[in-house]
Amino acid sequence: MLKSKRFLAAALLMTVPLAARAGEEPIPDGLETVVVELSQVETLLGQIVTPGVPEEVAQNAFNDLVHLGASATPELIAIYEDLAQTEHRRWVAARALGHMGGRAATESLLEGLGEQEFMSRIAAASALGVLQGDDARVALEEALFDPSMEVRCTAADGLAQIGHQASSVPLARALGTPDSFHRGRSLPVRGHIVLALGRTGGETAIEALIGVLDDRDELLRATTIKALEESSGASPSGVIGNGRTTTPAEIQAWKDWWATHQRAKGIPEPDPVDDGDEQAG
Repeated sequence: MLKSKRFLAAALLMTVPLAARAGEEPIPDGLETVVVELSQVETLLGQIVTPGVPEEVAQNAFNDLVHLGASATPELIAIYEDLAQTEHRRWVAARALGHMGGRAATESLLEGLGEQEFMSRIAAASALGVLQGDDARVALEEALFDPSMEVRCTAADGLAQIGHQASSVPLARALGTPDSFHRGRSLPVRGHIVLALGRTGGETAIEALIGVLDDRDELLRATTIKALEESSGASPSGVIGNGRTTTPAEIQAWKDWWATHQRAKGIPEPDPVDDGDEQAG
């Protein structure tokens, strides 16, 4: 009986005009309804960031977003620079700007790499790797020393995409900084730097990579051998590295190869360390 009374009250309420219920002015007849249409940028962005959207659909929408070109740049910059936007939307906007390029997009991303807000920096670092160019490369080289390890990893990945040999110098320096270790062990950023050195190549990269062959982390040593193969084109052990494990013979073969290379250039080998003297001291 109580349920019937509640249902009847609800039904009667629905028959009362809205204005009478709310005590508001009645809505004039013939009032024009304005439909706000989403921009192409917002439509495509919505397809990309909607949870559960199939990867193929999201990728196609992203490609269409990039194809909008310079006309979409101002709106994407506004989304990327708006801290009130979700991280996903800002990330997609930054990546799209990286693919589009242009002066305005470049300036926005370069500024973002220097922002205090973490998401601005990591999104900018990711996009600058796509953007490439000297401005992007130099900015990413500086970002190798960012306080955030995630930004440093992303900067190394970006430099790997660009693949400029000049980046070998800052990459080699970042490889040995205290921020790349924790309690004597390599942090994940070292793996990202190793892969980047494999792409940039050159004498500096190879020398830095040879130095990683004594690392405690076997996976990092295996990654280093793959990077050495890529940067040098050599395979002194006669066995192609599998990127997962190493053997003492492989590591020694690379060290011997590098020592031979140095002797051929007239560079003397470093004096061996006397472990007994060190311990006695």
